[in-house]
Amino acid sequence: MFPSDICKTARMPRPKRPLADANTNSIPERSTGNKRTKASKNNTTATAASASSPRTITDEFITFARPIFDRRDEWRKDKDFDSDDEDATAPIEQQLKDDLEKYTGKPLRDFPGHKWTVSKKGKELAEKYALARMKSDQDMFDLHIFNDYVGYAEQEIIENMIVDFTTEFSKKSRSPLAIWSCMEAIALYMNVVEIRWWYMIDAGDQVQECATCLAYTFFAAIGVLKQENLLKPDSPIPNISLVVAMLLRWFSIGLPDHVEVSKKIPRTIVHLMKENNVPISGLHDMSFMVCFNGPLDGFLKKVVKNFHELDDLNDPFAYLTEHREYVANYGTPKIGGSRYDITRMTKKERKQHSFSTPPEDPMAKIPKGFFDTPPAII
Repeated sequence: MFPSDICKTARMPRPKRPLADANTNSIPERSTGNKRTKASKNNTTATAASASSPRTITDEFITFARPIFDRRDEWRKDKDFDSDDEDATAPIEQQLKDDLEKYTGKPLRDFPGHKWTVSKKGKELAEKYALARMKSDQDMFDLHIFNDYVGYAEQEIIENMIVDFTTEFSKKSRSPLAIWSCMEAIALYMNVVEIRWWYMIDAGDQVQECATCLAYTFFAAIGVLKQENLLKPDSPIPNISLVVAMLLRWFSIGLPDHVEVSKKIPRTIVHLMKENNVPISGLHDMSFMVCFNGPLDGFLKKVVKNFHELDDLNDPFAYLTEHREYVANYGTPKIGGSRYDITRMTKKERKQHSFSTPPEDPMAKIPKGFFDTPPAII
């Protein structure tokens, strides 16, 4: 086992089940208008006329320590590393503690060139999802509600990610940074938090459709960056390469084989990044990229080569259509929510599922305000 102090930084506390200096360019909000129109091939980030309270992006980003999943990827490649050898793990544990103290939540401008960075909003969203996950962990509460309870809770959290993204993407005046913050949160959560229970629920078709809809958010977000001339090597958004790498890592090694999401989605993203000279990098092990080799054809090839000639640049990948279909099939009538939040149950409901004899309400043992602070996943 890895040292406990290292492991606990990689996931939420669960007693039983292991779970270059930023550019100072501005990113204004952009009105999509009532109709989606074809944009000029020479479309730039935004004009002064369409700008609304331009923000300086540098102060929107903070640093974090290299996450445990990337460190583990390195250890797995080292055949001589023994995770049970305290002499071998002690310096690693100390390095992680030092990195956490040095980088956690610090302004990016204080650490130019530090690649592990996230927007404040992205971190906030990731922690919101992590807190929802903790509140729905029946093991942590010493309850048994039903076998797939945690998996269905994870399904609900993934749907909340889709809801949050769709809310930003559908705004009449939408913010590219707010949209990108949603992708940062998804990338962090899907790589740092253990979500294997979601893949095991007895609603396999829904899991697959939900994963596909989540993949389309990736499509749509990259489309926004491209439309707003932000998908470029000197983009004011400093972590495009890293976030895309993390999302592709989830596509390749996070999704189990029985959850099939079309490889055309990540493959198109890879080609778009290459076409715009933006590297996909930042992780120790990038070998998963071989999964996305191969040519594109038809419409997707046109997307990469002639993006600004598309008819609908506000939603070039038809994300909203994919979203509407998912909601129509699985919404009751909406998707997401907080139905699996154990803290919202009544005392009587919690006692009904308690392992204790006589039955106890686990909330009685939890300190007041315990859930006011989200778990730190980075």
